[in-house]
Amino acid sequence: MIVHGVSRLLPGCELESILDSLPLAVFLKSRDLGYTWCNRRFEEICGCLRTDLPERLAFEGLKGPEADKARESDLAVLNSGEHRIYDARISCPCGMSIDARFLKIPAINRAGDIVGIIGVAIDLTGDREAERKLLHNLDYMAEENARLERIASDLQTSLAFSEDNAAQLAELAEQIDSQKQSIAEQNEQIRRLMYRDDNTGLHNRRYFFDTAPLMLSQPADPARPGLLAIADIDFFKSINDRFGHAAGDAALRSFAQVAADALPETALFCRVGGEEFAILTAPMSIPEAEALLNRLRETIGAHHLHLGPESNLNFTISIGATPLCAGGNLDELLHAADNALYMAKRGGRDRVVVGA
Repeated sequence: MIVHGVSRLLPGCELESILDSLPLAVFLKSRDLGYTWCNRRFEEICGCLRTDLPERLAFEGLKGPEADKARESDLAVLNSGEHRIYDARISCPCGMSIDARFLKIPAINRAGDIVGIIGVAIDLTGDREAERKLLHNLDYMAEENARLERIASDLQTSLAFSEDNAAQLAELAEQIDSQKQSIAEQNEQIRRLMYRDDNTGLHNRRYFFDTAPLMLSQPADPARPGLLAIADIDFFKSINDRFGHAAGDAALRSFAQVAADALPETALFCRVGGEEFAILTAPMSIPEAEALLNRLRETIGAHHLHLGPESNLNFTISIGATPLCAGGNLDELLHAADNALYMAKRGGRDRVVVGA
């Protein structure tokens, strides 16, 4: 058994004590989605002892769409046998809220049956706070830039009336221009850090959620609504398992590059999760948008990723999409696209499904 194996490798240590020492929240769920066990970090977050877990609801601590997202991810893990990664905001009993990233994988017994879910929650609250500080610094730099603009304008006016101090003022103006350039470069660096995915170079989840609502707010033509789509690399976990995580990262980069070339520049294309990518098309008819997504799917399926001198990797993608509507709610559209993606996966993968 695993516990005995741990005892041999780490004398005097049991698996439960090791899990209790982790800073990550670890929990187990049965097939009926009820909690069966958790470590101490999870107890701290949910305010419940593990001995009381069987009497508590599976999604306590999550509200509204977040609770729905947790339930959908649980069902997807149990039905597909694949892992799921997503972000959620947890309301703790103490009144505080925690930004967390969840990883859920199927628990499989010796007979190969899925008997439950193994979950890990990573506290991202500190990272989110750092992002907020970056935004604050960006606002400060914008104000400082405006102040320097005003100073430069005043100096130019002074130059016209003060020939004796012209050289000194010109030097000062040059220094201000240099500071303005430095601030502009810092602004651009912060924007890259905030809005770019390190691995693929695509815009990231934050950029998508900042930009998509602006696109959705534009007047829409009912005959040419366009689509919001979620694309997911099929059997991505098996790529990591068979070839290693470096190959998985290479597959993500390859998909991003091929898709960016295949999609028109008018489309919003971002990496929003582990192996999930969001696509928001420009206004076009639904048949035109569906044909565009199918061309993308076929292009990816025909692409060969070279892993070595004699090693190639081929993979496919599944895409779920939903039509856009004027003033559409982004969360509702993502929910509909995610449901369509689930149907594409259940239908055999390597396909595009456009939901209602």
